[in-house]
Amino acid sequence: MRALSLMPADRHFTGAFLLVAFAFIILEFAYGRLAHHDEMHDTKETLASVGVALGNVVTKALTSGLSAVPFFLVYQHRLTDIPLDSVWKWLSLFLGVEFFYYWFHLASHRIRWLWATHAVHHSATRFNLSAAVRLGWTGQLTGGFLFFLPLAWIGFHPAAIAAMLEIFGDDDLSVDFDLEPGQMQFVHNRALGHSRTAFVDHPDPDRKRHLVRLWMRDQGRRAYPG
Repeated sequence: MRALSLMPADRHFTGAFLLVAFAFIILEFAYGRLAHHDEMHDTKETLASVGVALGNVVTKALTSGLSAVPFFLVYQHRLTDIPLDSVWKWLSLFLGVEFFYYWFHLASHRIRWLWATHAVHHSATRFNLSAAVRLGWTGQLTGGFLFFLPLAWIGFHPAAIAAMLEIFGDDDLSVDFDLEPGQMQFVHNRALGHSRTAFVDHPDPDRKRHLVRLWMRDQGRRAYPG
């Protein structure tokens, strides 16, 4: 999910990503129809998701400068220079972006101001590929980029931070697998709890899914935020 961008993305990269994403959405839609899995896609909702994705690209292009300016201002007062000339420095940037993205995503579920944008991603009723591109239009305006400013202050170049966030959003880096009957999966719910693929229960009793999801925690509130 690429809900955040620190500066204007390369037009060729953005265009290529959308073309690939839309191609796979069309293939998934066609497969659902040919295999008689009509529950995979709701045509109106899929078209709405595509429209939201196009709107996200336009608004991101118009508002990304709002985050680029503070990043470069902070970078002018950086503690040191961290040139990405070794594997260890790239790994440090990766861990840094991952750390701050964790808190950004957590805050997006806990703080209503940020949830107003992130909720768009969770608004689909069918969890398919089109839901992955259903991203809010106000990501720059709500200030989510502020979570990553410490990386620029430490000494990482803003362009490198933005590039790492783009890599994080690459669907090719995700892992898909099927659970067989009787298997159990233990995951970090906050990170993976909403990463399931499309599913609507089958009307035939013999083909219904039997799945039990347990929310196990040893502290905090009972309600799952999102």
